[in-house]
Amino acid sequence: MQRLIAYIRGFRPRQKALLCALVITAIALPAYAYKEFVHDLRVTGDLEVVGTTTLTGGITLPANNITYADISDSSALDADTTFTAADGIDFTWAPTHTSGDTNFWTIDANQTDDAAATDDFDALRLDLTSESGDAGDTFDGLVVIWEEGTANTIMDSAIKIDNAETTASTMTDAILVTSSGVNLGVTDGLDVSAANLANAVNIGANPIVTGNVAGTIGDATTDSWTLTTDGTGDAEIQLPANSISASELTDDTVDGTELADTITLDAALGITSGAGEGIAMTHAMTANAIETAYLITVTADDNGASTTEQFVMYLDAAPSSESVDALLVIDNSDTDDVVLDGILFRDAGGGFTDAIDTGGANINAGTGTLIADALDSSGATALTFGSADTTDFNVNSDVGITFANNSESLNNLVDATFDFGRDTAGIVILTASDDDAVAALTILPGGAEALVLGGASTTSTTLTTDGTQDAEVQLPENSIGPDEIAGVPSSFVGCGDLANAGTLYGGPIADSFDGTGGEYALAGTACSANDNSTEATTDESIAANTAFKITGMYCVVSGSGSNGVVLTARSAEADLTPSLTCTVGTGNTTCSTVLGTTTDVAAGATVAIKSVTSGEDLSAQDFWCRVGVIYK
Repeated sequence: MQRLIAYIRGFRPRQKALLCALVITAIALPAYAYKEFVHDLRVTGDLEVVGTTTLTGGITLPANNITYADISDSSALDADTTFTAADGIDFTWAPTHTSGDTNFWTIDANQTDDAAATDDFDALRLDLTSESGDAGDTFDGLVVIWEEGTANTIMDSAIKIDNAETTASTMTDAILVTSSGVNLGVTDGLDVSAANLANAVNIGANPIVTGNVAGTIGDATTDSWTLTTDGTGDAEIQLPANSISASELTDDTVDGTELADTITLDAALGITSGAGEGIAMTHAMTANAIETAYLITVTADDNGASTTEQFVMYLDAAPSSESVDALLVIDNSDTDDVVLDGILFRDAGGGFTDAIDTGGANINAGTGTLIADALDSSGATALTFGSADTTDFNVNSDVGITFANNSESLNNLVDATFDFGRDTAGIVILTASDDDAVAALTILPGGAEALVLGGASTTSTTLTTDGTQDAEVQLPENSIGPDEIAGVPSSFVGCGDLANAGTLYGGPIADSFDGTGGEYALAGTACSANDNSTEATTDESIAANTAFKITGMYCVVSGSGSNGVVLTARSAEADLTPSLTCTVGTGNTTCSTVLGTTTDVAAGATVAIKSVTSGEDLSAQDFWCRVGVIYK
């Protein structure tokens, strides 16, 4: 053997190349011999080994000449193996399948038992890291693309997961998404938001569970959710009992279509409505049919010893500071047809003890305006109220007593005295009205006689109007003398700067008469320094020992902006009663308002003018108001 090696060593390079055609058959070279052999042997052509040859050194082969056909069809890895790829290298398999059942790439992994109880085994693991700082780069871990083909065949599934184990619950999660690095590390566990998908998720009859935690569908940007079924049966969308509260129902969305035609109550039903909210029912009758728009059928059961009253309908006005105008209103707005009976009592055999019982201790028999048969007394031409033992006859009505004929006299043939009374303490009012509820009232004495209002016990006489125009109380010229004027008329001025979309107060000051001239004139130095956002800082008393009334005011502003200015007279850091307010409209500079009177302003009470601006900065503008007062 050494002679063979020495012989080979003696070959020239060209002669050594002839070994490329050498056929080595069943030659087992010793290790030292092989080492000596390959020291100078480089295969650049074809080398055929048909026997068993043991090579313990290395062989340098030409690049890109090993194919899968040259590799064993079955190989076993005997150590951890890592394949690396140079930068920018693609590793592509391109199989072609024509017939038969084929799995192109199969990982047949099995985990066997050992003594350790915490083995973690991943059949296929992608450890992915991106160090790119380019905002336009994308990085996808696993991408499945169904490419455009000419036959337009259907891919059954891009990723298919099947548990062939015959024991239930042996696969905990078919797909598990976690974020072990940080909370909220994964934005979407599953994103199926592409607009051109037919179905985002198809769950069949399987549930969607969250475990013992609250689940959320949608977020604050979700416009709406639509649940669609085939509409073939009842209860197609089922929720747990009591899982929907009133706050989950969109207002004004449930109507008679959603409600069952027959509803059985399982408890007493109560409906509460707020101010301006009510229940209205509109119904159109059917021609040639006996029909009832609203029917209540009640079966009484008053056999029990504790039963005292049972009612079909009970209308009750709850205690409040005001009263309702009516508990029941019956109106006919059909101008073409007359309603035969406003209320019809029909006797189906049971009978009525009283058609209408007004026997309550606090009830007066109000009858309404009596025209023709508004109260039908069974065809009688005369309508009689009361009887021989009736002590009083009270008529309570919003419109009074109407005389249908020209017999409009009320006669007292005994003492010519009429007493217009009321059943509680208060004011008795006489009102004049015509067909539009507005009419002048003239009271005439009988001929050239005096008209006397009040008497020796009258404490005062008050004339009240709506306050919308001048000269609403007119007296003959020179009919009021100095003795009729109570109090001393005077005035005070409040001024200051306007606010930057807010409220400032101006206290009373030594003033000019019309808001011009002097340091307390409109926009004057003293006026500009007189305002304050805290009313208590600028308000003052104008009469330490004398009470007075405020009757009106006239105001001037240097500019009203685009939203106007609201000015209000105040006392003791509160509005007057009634309030005295005037508004300088956009583009105007003055306003005025007059009160007939206000409640007394107490001696020593502070006064001020409140100015309010909104939506703009008017701090460069000023206000000036003269307020009329009468000292008592």
